[in-house]
Amino acid sequence: MNDTNILVLHNIPQAISQKDIRVYLEERLLLTAQCFGLRSWPSSDALARLVEKSSGLFIFAATAANFIEDQNASHPRRQLEIVLATAYVASTATSPHRHLDTLYLAVLRQSVPRYRR
Repeated sequence: MNDTNILVLHNIPQAISQKDIRVYLEERLLLTAQCFGLRSWPSSDALARLVEKSSGLFIFAATAANFIEDQNASHPRRQLEIVLATAYVASTATSPHRHLDTLYLAVLRQSVPRYRR
Protein backbone atom coordinates (compact mmCIF):
# COMPACT_ATOMS: atom_id res chain seq x y z
CA MET A 1 0.00 0.00 0.00
CA ASN A 2 1.37 3.41 -1.00
CA ASP A 3 0.44 6.28 1.31
CA THR A 4 1.67 9.23 -0.67
CA ASN A 5 -0.08 12.46 -1.47
CA ILE A 6 0.59 14.61 -4.47
CA LEU A 7 0.85 18.32 -3.85
CA VAL A 8 0.69 20.46 -6.96
CA LEU A 9 2.18 23.82 -6.04
CA HIS A 10 0.23 25.67 -8.71
CA ASN A 11 -3.00 24.46 -7.09
CA ILE A 12 -2.26 26.09 -3.73
CA PRO A 13 -4.43 29.18 -3.28
CA GLN A 14 -2.44 32.32 -4.05
CA ALA A 15 -3.31 33.87 -0.68
CA ILE A 16 -1.50 31.01 1.08
CA SER A 17 1.56 31.10 -1.16
CA GLN A 18 1.72 34.90 -0.82
CA LYS A 19 1.91 34.54 2.99
CA ASP A 20 4.69 31.98 2.66
CA ILE A 21 6.54 34.17 0.17
CA ARG A 22 6.27 37.14 2.53
CA VAL A 23 7.82 35.12 5.37
CA TYR A 24 10.57 33.89 3.03
CA LEU A 25 11.37 37.39 1.74
CA GLU A 26 11.28 38.92 5.23
CA GLU A 27 13.89 36.40 6.40
CA ARG A 28 16.10 36.70 3.31
CA LEU A 29 16.04 40.50 3.29
CA LEU A 30 16.63 40.65 7.06
CA LEU A 31 19.83 38.67 6.56
CA THR A 32 20.79 40.95 3.67
CA ALA A 33 20.12 44.04 5.80
CA GLN A 34 22.29 42.65 8.59
CA CYS A 35 25.09 41.78 6.17
CA PHE A 36 25.11 45.29 4.68
CA GLY A 37 24.41 47.13 7.95
CA LEU A 38 21.06 48.48 6.75
CA ARG A 39 18.59 49.68 9.35
CA SER A 40 14.81 49.65 8.90
CA TRP A 41 15.15 48.07 5.48
CA PRO A 42 13.23 47.20 3.46
CA SER A 43 10.15 49.25 4.19
CA SER A 44 6.91 47.38 4.76
CA ASP A 45 5.56 48.99 1.57
CA ALA A 46 8.54 47.78 -0.49
CA LEU A 47 8.18 44.29 0.96
CA ALA A 48 4.45 44.23 0.19
CA ARG A 49 5.11 45.35 -3.40
CA LEU A 50 7.76 42.67 -3.81
CA VAL A 51 5.39 39.99 -2.50
CA GLU A 52 2.66 41.24 -4.84
CA LYS A 53 5.03 41.13 -7.82
CA SER A 54 5.79 37.49 -7.02
CA SER A 55 2.26 36.54 -8.10
CA GLY A 56 2.56 33.50 -5.83
CA LEU A 57 5.71 32.21 -7.59
CA PHE A 58 8.54 31.19 -5.27
CA ILE A 59 10.96 31.29 -8.21
CA PHE A 60 10.30 35.03 -8.46
CA ALA A 61 10.93 35.53 -4.74
CA ALA A 62 14.14 33.48 -4.79
CA THR A 63 15.48 35.17 -7.92
CA ALA A 64 14.63 38.63 -6.60
CA ALA A 65 16.30 37.89 -3.25
CA ASN A 66 19.42 36.57 -4.98
CA PHE A 67 19.59 39.66 -7.19
CA ILE A 68 19.02 42.05 -4.28
CA GLU A 69 21.72 40.49 -2.09
CA ASP A 70 24.29 40.04 -4.88
CA GLN A 71 27.49 41.61 -3.56
CA ASN A 72 28.85 41.94 -7.11
CA ALA A 73 25.98 44.24 -8.01
CA SER A 74 25.37 47.82 -6.98
CA HIS A 75 23.86 47.75 -3.46
CA PRO A 76 20.79 46.05 -1.97
CA ARG A 77 18.84 49.31 -1.79
CA ARG A 78 19.49 50.01 -5.47
CA GLN A 79 18.86 46.40 -6.48
CA LEU A 80 15.49 46.42 -4.69
CA GLU A 81 14.60 49.68 -6.46
CA ILE A 82 15.42 48.05 -9.81
CA VAL A 83 13.18 45.06 -9.06
CA LEU A 84 10.30 47.25 -7.90
CA ALA A 85 10.64 49.63 -10.85
CA THR A 86 10.47 46.98 -13.56
CA ALA A 87 7.39 46.97 -15.73
CA TYR A 88 6.23 43.95 -17.67
CA VAL A 89 7.31 43.84 -21.29
CA ALA A 90 6.17 40.95 -23.44
CA SER A 91 3.83 38.71 -21.48
CA THR A 92 0.14 39.38 -21.51
CA ALA A 93 -1.18 41.45 -18.64
CA THR A 94 -2.99 38.42 -17.21
CA SER A 95 0.03 36.09 -17.30
CA PRO A 96 1.23 35.03 -13.85
CA HIS A 97 4.73 35.11 -15.31
CA ARG A 98 4.79 38.75 -16.44
CA HIS A 99 6.66 39.92 -13.35
CA LEU A 100 9.05 36.98 -13.58
CA ASP A 101 9.80 37.94 -17.19
CA THR A 102 10.58 41.52 -16.22
CA LEU A 103 12.69 40.42 -13.25
CA TYR A 104 14.83 38.20 -15.46
CA LEU A 105 15.19 41.04 -17.96
CA ALA A 106 16.27 43.47 -15.22
CA VAL A 107 18.80 40.98 -13.84
CA LEU A 108 20.21 40.37 -17.31
CA ARG A 109 20.48 44.08 -18.04
CA GLN A 110 22.39 44.64 -14.81
CA SER A 111 24.65 41.66 -15.51
CA VAL A 112 25.57 42.82 -19.00
CA PRO A 113 25.80 46.64 -18.73
CA ARG A 114 26.43 47.34 -22.42
CA TYR A 115 22.97 46.00 -23.23
CA ARG A 116 21.09 48.30 -20.84
CA ARG A 117 18.47 50.52 -22.39
